[in-house]
Amino acid sequence: MADLGRAYLDFKKYSKSASLLLLTIRKNERFHYLNLLKSFYKESSLHIYHYTLSALFYLKDFNNFFNISESIHASEYLKRLSLRRVIEISEISVEDCFALLKYKDSIERISSQLNDLISLTSFDFKEKPEFLSQITALSTQMAQAESDFIALDNSLMSNEKYKQLRNPDIATIDEAKKLCGADGVIFEYIIPPHKGEHLNPYILVISAEYTEVIELDKEYPYSEKIESLREEIIKKKTNHKDHSNHSPNTVKRISSELYNILVKPVEEFIEKKQNLIIVPDGPLAFLPFDALRTGENKLKDKSITLTPSVSVSIMTRKREYSTDKQFLGFGGGIYSDKDDNGETKGRYRNREFSPDESKRIAEKYFNNTAEYFREHSFQWNNLSGAKDEVIYIGKEIFKNPGVDIYTGLDVTEKKLKQLSAEGKLLGYSSIHFSCHGYFDPEFSYYSALIFSEVSGRITDSNEDGYLTVEDASVLNIQADIVVLSACNTGMGKFVSGDGITGLTRAFQVAGANSVLVTLWEVDDEATKEFMISMYGKVKDCCSYREAVNITKEEFRGTSKSDPYYWAGFVLYE
Repeated sequence: MADLGRAYLDFKKYSKSASLLLLTIRKNERFHYLNLLKSFYKESSLHIYHYTLSALFYLKDFNNFFNISESIHASEYLKRLSLRRVIEISEISVEDCFALLKYKDSIERISSQLNDLISLTSFDFKEKPEFLSQITALSTQMAQAESDFIALDNSLMSNEKYKQLRNPDIATIDEAKKLCGADGVIFEYIIPPHKGEHLNPYILVISAEYTEVIELDKEYPYSEKIESLREEIIKKKTNHKDHSNHSPNTVKRISSELYNILVKPVEEFIEKKQNLIIVPDGPLAFLPFDALRTGENKLKDKSITLTPSVSVSIMTRKREYSTDKQFLGFGGGIYSDKDDNGETKGRYRNREFSPDESKRIAEKYFNNTAEYFREHSFQWNNLSGAKDEVIYIGKEIFKNPGVDIYTGLDVTEKKLKQLSAEGKLLGYSSIHFSCHGYFDPEFSYYSALIFSEVSGRITDSNEDGYLTVEDASVLNIQADIVVLSACNTGMGKFVSGDGITGLTRAFQVAGANSVLVTLWEVDDEATKEFMISMYGKVKDCCSYREAVNITKEEFRGTSKSDPYYWAGFVLYE
């Protein structure tokens, strides 16, 4: 059916093509529920979605175009959020919901591992017999995770509310227009992962007054240019190997080029709008859109926020929390054994590893998180700025009561999970982590926030000190915002139907309405200044969106005007 739909597209029979391709997608979504969790299945079927968009574009069928675009961006993300909604209305137990999330995460992680492992086997298994045994072991784990999920899912299907929310509906264009309000506009980007006939990039523009789809340049090297911009910005880092070659003019040149490709085609739609809601796709999720504000272009003075999808944003905004406390802060953990007060300074809130080490690690298979991190043998520096950051925010901005702060050896993964298990995390409107962050582009499910257990000095904890994506997604949170004041917390791996599978998604699934993350290795002192300024504005009655944007504008007028210091902070709502 999909092949016939593609054939009709070749012959410009757009109506027949769209009908067959839409039917194929609906059938797959109905009968392949578990397969949609698997990265290799998603990737193999993604071209059908893009062919469908091409047919709908020519038909100017914007309602179905929006629906398919939303499915590409975050249909599975939406299902995870919906599970949390089932908990909130007390229809199933917290334990059952977390078990379902755990099984989903396991299926996703194992399928991704299998996909990565199979991609390495371009040689005879006789030469590398360990790969065959690893693939067999992973396949066995996959079968068990699927069996566990199906058994629990079937047992819950008798609950009508669970049955209804298990497959939540994608938002409608009318709901998207309502989300925009009078002063907002949505830019939803579609960037196919591969080039080919009928695999075209688009930008879907939605405001209260209009809906339009604009075709973008299909030959433009989006990934390469975005990575070039990021690399040039990051050269500002004093310990970067090319620090002396950092060129603000090069940053401006690439930023202007990306602006001309991504924003200029839709300038007319933002002329009278103040708030831009951007739904990135593929490599655009790693683009600091604020860095595109150059000269007097149309982004100047605009408020920019990101969302995994319009449907996700609408769902999170429906969550209304009533909390007893204002602020929970974890910061200034002990990562080395040199100083109890965390005074052994490390300037950046992450740890990098060499390409050779990355390659060696990529060719290994790990049974669990502990194995993975033991293989890396990371060493972490203490961060004095992180401790000062949470103490100042808690005591000088929010002030007691309603503030709890953990520093030093109290910054433990054990304590965080204990607060979650006891239901105490539900009491905070703002949760702030000022710590090291870790991101592995090959194994994004091992991305993590780093706690004091890694120092080896916490003797009463069974945790390893690495709060991974899977760990974070099953925390029990009802916060207006979670701030991940650490390096690379906004990074992840793009998976069709699930957006960026990283810490941002994990904390929104856990219950955060918005998440502030970073796109690169942030400077410790600049981060402290940014966070203190932002929270001060929130205390003065700004929204978090307003506070983030005003703080960025202020940085642009200081000695830290380089995008390196401020453009990497991204708010997801």
